[in-house]
Amino acid sequence: MDLNELEREKFLKHGTSVLWNLINIEECSGLYMKIDYAKTNTIIYFLNEMVEGEKVNENTVGNKEGLYPINTPPIIKLYKQDKLSWGGKTFNASNRGGFHVYFSPRHNIKFGIYGDDLITYEGENHTLASVE
Repeated sequence: MDLNELEREKFLKHGTSVLWNLINIEECSGLYMKIDYAKTNTIIYFLNEMVEGEKVNENTVGNKEGLYPINTPPIIKLYKQDKLSWGGKTFNASNRGGFHVYFSPRHNIKFGIYGDDLITYEGENHTLASVE
């Protein structure tokens, strides 16, 4: 499902609040996988590809919840790098646990988070409720 231009603009402007609403914890029940959670007030860097070129927009996940699941379906973790350049911005993350890049195929949007802003749970069925 592609977003129309208005929805895409809203997503890019309000990033994480929309991202949080897109994550359906019920879709993830029963899955056993490695899940990354963003800490309170983590900055999310939206890695936009536009006609004019690459651009970075920033937003935070907020502080209402203690942890925010990041790579729950349909969001996919693409890769982790120590250094990434995007849209004239360089993310030097060798001393921050790497720079983790994710993709939402439903919305065709990439975003990145520094590793020291993430907590990873692996091999168990962790939902937000189980880590609070």
